[in-house]
Amino acid sequence: MCGIGTKERHRACQTPDGYPSTTCVGLSTATTRCEERSGCSTWSPWSMWSECSAMCGEGSKTRTRECLSGSGQRQPPSECTGPAEDTQRCTATAGCAHWTEWKEWSKCSQDCGIGVKSRHRDCVTNAGYYSKECEGPFMETVECVGDSPRCAEWSSWKEWSPCSTDCGDGKRTRQRTCQDRNGYPSTRCIGSATDSEQCYETRGCASWAHWQPWSSCSNDCGLGKMTRSRVCLDRSGASAYTCIGESIESKDCYGESGCASWGAWSGWSQCSTKCGEGTMSRRRECVDARGYPSSSCRGIDTDVRSCSERSGCASWGMWLEWSKCSSSCGQGIMERKRECLDSRGYPVPGCIGRNTESRPCYEQSGCASWGSWSEWSECSTLCGDGTMTRSRECFDPSGYPTSTCQGKNMDSQRCTEKSGCASWGAWLEWSGCSTNCGEGTMTRQRECVDSSGYPASNCPGKDTVNFASSYVCCTTNALLK
Repeated sequence: MCGIGTKERHRACQTPDGYPSTTCVGLSTATTRCEERSGCSTWSPWSMWSECSAMCGEGSKTRTRECLSGSGQRQPPSECTGPAEDTQRCTATAGCAHWTEWKEWSKCSQDCGIGVKSRHRDCVTNAGYYSKECEGPFMETVECVGDSPRCAEWSSWKEWSPCSTDCGDGKRTRQRTCQDRNGYPSTRCIGSATDSEQCYETRGCASWAHWQPWSSCSNDCGLGKMTRSRVCLDRSGASAYTCIGESIESKDCYGESGCASWGAWSGWSQCSTKCGEGTMSRRRECVDARGYPSSSCRGIDTDVRSCSERSGCASWGMWLEWSKCSSSCGQGIMERKRECLDSRGYPVPGCIGRNTESRPCYEQSGCASWGSWSEWSECSTLCGDGTMTRSRECFDPSGYPTSTCQGKNMDSQRCTEKSGCASWGAWLEWSGCSTNCGEGTMTRQRECVDSSGYPASNCPGKDTVNFASSYVCCTTNALLK
C-alpha cells in the first residue's frame, strides 16, 4: 500500500450487565486519515559515475539508479518520480598524446665531408602509452660535416685579381688550395678552388663634357621645342664615342614674343533685369604685337557674372488684422490678408508668396455648458456598501436645455450605510443537559434585531450554540463503552 487513506475503529453499545443495547448516544464507528509509505516505490542510491566518453578533451559521463518497491523488488522507472539516468560533462586527459623530449643526435653519416645526422622523439599519452595522435614529425634530419683526421680542408681565399677590363663591366677571380691535416695538397675538399664575381671599371673610360646652354624656342608664339648638347671626351680630351647616354636632349617650350594679347577689360554692363536675379557682362579685345585686332589670343573675349536687382521689384505690404474665428464654439479658422505693392505704393501682381494666411482658432463663447451638480442621492442600501448619484443639465448660451455638452450628466460614487444594519442581542442562559446519564448537549440562544429593536434575519452567524456535556453518575441507564 502507498499513499493517503483512512482507518477505522469500532465500539459496541451494551447495558451495564453486558447485554447489547441501542440506547447509546454517539457513533459506533470512528474514522481518521492515514498515510502508508511501506508499499511506495523509491529510487535506489545513484551508481558510481561511468568513465568519461572521451579519452582526451570534452566528453560526458553517466550514473544510474533503480526504481524499487517497498519490498525491494525492481520496478519500471515510471513508477518513481524523476530520471533514472544522470549525465554531466567531463574532461579527460589520460588519453591525450604529446611528444617526449628529442633523443640525442646520431653520428654523422660521413666521417669526412658533408653528411647527415638525425634524432627522434616518441608520441605518448599522459598514461605513458604509445600513440599516433601527436602532430608534427617524429624525426628530424640536418646536414653535418665529418671531422675525421683524414679529412682535407680549404685554405683561406687569396686576394681578388684585377678587373678584366679598364672601362665598363668585367670579371675578377680569386683562388684557394685544398690541403690535408698535415698540410699536403689534397683532392678531397668539397667545393670549387676558384671563385669569380662581376666588376665595373671606369679608369679607362671616356666621359661627357658639361651641357651647352638651351637653344631658343622653335616657335615665337605657341608650343615649340628647345635643345642642348654635350660632347664625349677621353682622358686626353680628344673626342670619343664610348660615353653612355645621349649627346642631345630636348624639352617643350612656349613662345610668346610674337603672340597677340588681350587688351584691358571694359566696365561691367547694367544688370539684365530690374527685379530679381540677372546677368551683367564686360568685354576685352585681342590685338597683335603691332596693335591690330587679332583672333589668335587664348581665352574668352566676354566675361559674364550673375547680379541681383531690387529697384523695380514689387513687395508685400503689412498684414491686416486677423479675422474673427469661423466658429463660435469649438475649432475654427481665422485669416488675415496683405497687398502686393510696387515701389510707388500701387497694387501690382508679381510678389512671391501668398496674400492670405490662416491659422486654427478655438472659440467657446457660443458653446453649451453644464449647470451645477445636484445634491448626492441617498445611499442605495441601508446596511453595507452601495452607491449614491448626482446629476447636472446642459444649457446653450440662451439658457435652453441642449445635448451638445462634452462629458457625462450623471456621476456616482461608493457609499457605506450602517443605519439599517441588524445586530445580535445578548446570549440567554444555558439550558439543562439533554440527558441525565452519558453524553448530552445544552444550548443557549440570542436574537437578531435591527437598529430600531425589531426582530431581523440578516445578522451574520448563528442564533443557537450547543455545548457537549458528559455525566458519569449513571446508575440505571445504558453506559457507552
